[in-house]
Amino acid sequence: MNKTIKYIAWICLLVYVSTCIGCENKSQSLPILKVITSSQVGTTIFSTKYYYIVYENGKTKKTSEFQKSEVISFAFNPEAQEKDVPNLHDVDLNNPEEAKYNDAAAQIVSLIENDEKVYSPGELYVIDNKIYFKALRDYGINSCADTLYEYIPSDNKFKRIASFKGSITHVEAY
Repeated sequence: MNKTIKYIAWICLLVYVSTCIGCENKSQSLPILKVITSSQVGTTIFSTKYYYIVYENGKTKKTSEFQKSEVISFAFNPEAQEKDVPNLHDVDLNNPEEAKYNDAAAQIVSLIENDEKVYSPGELYVIDNKIYFKALRDYGINSCADTLYEYIPSDNKFKRIASFKGSITHVEAY
């Protein structure tokens, strides 16, 4: 009987400690972005919208519907391989700020060309002076997902933020 009580006490202690560690990790990660995705229902023209909060650690949490805010965004230009064609649609190269985003887009395209798993950049978002972009990520046999990345200009690299089953239609600051 004494061994059984000790055994149960150890199990309770382990469960308590692991629960506390889990709560601590959740409390340390702050929300950074709100994302709206859209998934097509079957072969119809109807789609379902899903709303998410994205945390610093890459975790996502479904949330209730929220109002969209204005964000600076540009679509990548697939014809940018040609000379004198901007890397982003609707970018004003005479505007120094927008020209900076176009240069970042060129670097992103160059980095993606050297990555086996990331392809087809879709849209570039400027949020809180950070550059985010969405692209498809290959997860193996016939499996890919719309994925959100942050471009880090100082290191000339990008890091994965979160992947979504549906198509990312909107990204904004939390």
